[in-house]
Amino acid sequence: MSRKKTQTKTKETGVSTATRETTIPEGAMLEVVVYERLKWLGERASDVPLQLRQLGQLRYLKLQRYPDIPTDQYMDWLRNGYYEIDGYILTFPLATLEEYHGWLENLALTIWKTSLPEVLSAGQYQYKPFRELFGFGPSYGVIGPDTADKLADDFVDYADNYGVAESERNFTLDDLLKYLPYSKECDMITLGYSAYTNLRLAFQLAARGGGVVAFC
Repeated sequence: MSRKKTQTKTKETGVSTATRETTIPEGAMLEVVVYERLKWLGERASDVPLQLRQLGQLRYLKLQRYPDIPTDQYMDWLRNGYYEIDGYILTFPLATLEEYHGWLENLALTIWKTSLPEVLSAGQYQYKPFRELFGFGPSYGVIGPDTADKLADDFVDYADNYGVAESERNFTLDDLLKYLPYSKECDMITLGYSAYTNLRLAFQLAARGGGVVAFC
């Protein structure tokens, strides 16, 4: 059965933000895009320099906030408008929506010894480790630089609790960047690591440069 998802994709970037209903087929993948650094350009499309517009979607993006969506708070201080993309860009398929939901259930059970519905409904978990991730299975959005920094620390601090293999714990962001040409996309799934490690690397990159992590 198809499930309804509120989503639209910006023409400039393909980053999803929730504004309208579309049908998400069963088995659809949750994609993650990481931008290392963003530079504010302005609120209007005309604020984007011509040379960036000519280079296309790998050089600038548009961010839009929707205060009526709970995950909007995780965009931190970012404003509506256009940003130049600076530094590395990572993109990779994380999991199907069903697999991601199962991964969150396992994370809740492993870290908090409780169920996913309990984490989502109980206020006591609001500022706990990983809590910000739990809004992005059922709804797409963007995680800003401050929240990315907090989540990067969560992934490092709880790797032992989650049972992450030592080889994955020892694989650093610098190790990853050795494989990447500057400002090119990289499919991290080819590294063969778990969703836990892929997300840890994603948030570490965004935290390092004040960038964002987009779920789309």
